[in-house]
Amino acid sequence: MNDCTSYFFKWHYGLLPAITLLLGANHAAAMSWEGSLTATTEYVSKRGISLTDRKPALQPELHASTTNGSYFGIWASNVDFDPVWGEVDLYAGIMRPVAGRLKTGIGIFHYQELGDSSQNFQDYFVNARYGKYFEVMYSYSPDFSGIDQQTGGLAEFIGTMPVTKETSIKLYGGRMNFWGKADSLKNYNIWQVSLRRLYGKLDARLNYSDTTSDQFRGRADRRVYLSLKYGL
Repeated sequence: MNDCTSYFFKWHYGLLPAITLLLGANHAAAMSWEGSLTATTEYVSKRGISLTDRKPALQPELHASTTNGSYFGIWASNVDFDPVWGEVDLYAGIMRPVAGRLKTGIGIFHYQELGDSSQNFQDYFVNARYGKYFEVMYSYSPDFSGIDQQTGGLAEFIGTMPVTKETSIKLYGGRMNFWGKADSLKNYNIWQVSLRRLYGKLDARLNYSDTTSDQFRGRADRRVYLSLKYGL
């Protein structure tokens, strides 16, 4: 069985029960669909690791959300991290209002690495968002990146500062911690800055990313890259 076929048979162990539970909470909820296609000069993950090593990437996404706050979707990208040549992510979650503009949620990500399924892993996360301008998230990753007995935890702090109606600055700070019997990876910090400009359905971003990590084959150092996302 090849990697792509294996993916379609195995993904349900992580996400299908979650999607069923979330949508089953209110089966009468109205559902809306959105799609996008992103072209970027480099694929840098939220963990600050370049997965294309200064090469461009094309990233389609299909996203569904309901009026009861649940959502799920699929996202993909080419990857240049031998032997991995592609990545497909499946995610599901729910976000509910708590008070005023404050919302909290839970969810799951499944990362499928095409070319080496032993690197597949899941993120289980909780998050809180205040309006459109501030969000915190914590993700727990058992067997991070497929490394047996290597657990990962990612704390994220995201702030958005509007400049004009079409322009904003996004600030991202993260802390990646590792623990477990494997003890093969070291903790590090991540910071990213994005200058965002909207042109109708086109979302253009100039991004800067850097970390304090000296691992990951030199792919976690400073990066400047441009991304263009078009809403379908």
